[in-house]
Amino acid sequence: MVNKVKSNIFLIVILLTSWSTATYALSNVMLSNVKSFVAGGVGGILSVLVGHPLDLAKVRMQTARHKEGKQQGTFKILGQIIRTEGVGGIYKGVGAPIVAVAPIWATSFWGFDTGIKLVRAFCNLSPQATLSLPQLCIAGAFSALPTALVMVPSERIKCILQMQQAGKEKKYNGVMDCARQIYRESGIRGLYKGTALTLMRDIPANTVYFGVYELVKQGMASKAGLSGGPSTLTALTAGAAAGIAFWPVALPTDTLKSRYQTAEDGHYDTIADVYNEVVKEDGIGGLFNGIGPAMIRSAPANAVSFLGAEVTKKALSFIA
Repeated sequence: MVNKVKSNIFLIVILLTSWSTATYALSNVMLSNVKSFVAGGVGGILSVLVGHPLDLAKVRMQTARHKEGKQQGTFKILGQIIRTEGVGGIYKGVGAPIVAVAPIWATSFWGFDTGIKLVRAFCNLSPQATLSLPQLCIAGAFSALPTALVMVPSERIKCILQMQQAGKEKKYNGVMDCARQIYRESGIRGLYKGTALTLMRDIPANTVYFGVYELVKQGMASKAGLSGGPSTLTALTAGAAAGIAFWPVALPTDTLKSRYQTAEDGHYDTIADVYNEVVKEDGIGGLFNGIGPAMIRSAPANAVSFLGAEVTKKALSFIA
């Protein structure tokens, strides 16, 4: 009888220990995810505030149907927008990315961190193990998958509002009205128009984006003999390098996506139709319409984004 009681007590101790260990591990995972989400959200908001005017110029250049409109320079386009639409015009369509930017960037950073965990699990590596560059690139590619769920409807609305010219009859009165009308006319498929092109853009581009960031960050930290989180200069430099590397990979598909998402339903039957139209009008170079504002925007926008994310991670280091 005594032995049975001891056995039961021992079993209860084991169960309680296992439960507390599992709960602690789960809470650490959840807190780590929270930290990734918050850090990504802060970085994304900073990126939008710095880069939106140039993103607007990029979209106007990508979707222009007249040759003279495509040949205008970045700052000429911004000047025309200010003259015809006021200073607030350069932030036309900013509502959609501001509303969605926190979850988009949060999901992207969380997706990258989750990708790192999956790579470590698949390769049987310890949580402290340093990943190789190819492994980091795989984690970056993975980040595009969950991010698309939030990004596609946001970019669809943003592009439509950016193309809504001032001085003409406005169809949409802001982000929510645009979303409601799209949903009413085309359902959920309308909001997710351009999903395939978004993934075709972001899987290879995010591979390069996060890979370059980690490569530059680790290289600078190693050269300076630093450990722990990156310095301010390192985060800014690595973020700027990642942004510059992103757009040459992303822009051709991004041009097709902008055209496709802003076109009337039924204008294009397939992605090939979008490609053929762009190439017919401007040649292969037409796929790189908007490269000027995209590249000008990429360095400062992504520099402040990664700096914001890294600073936030440090500030939240006490929770995980």
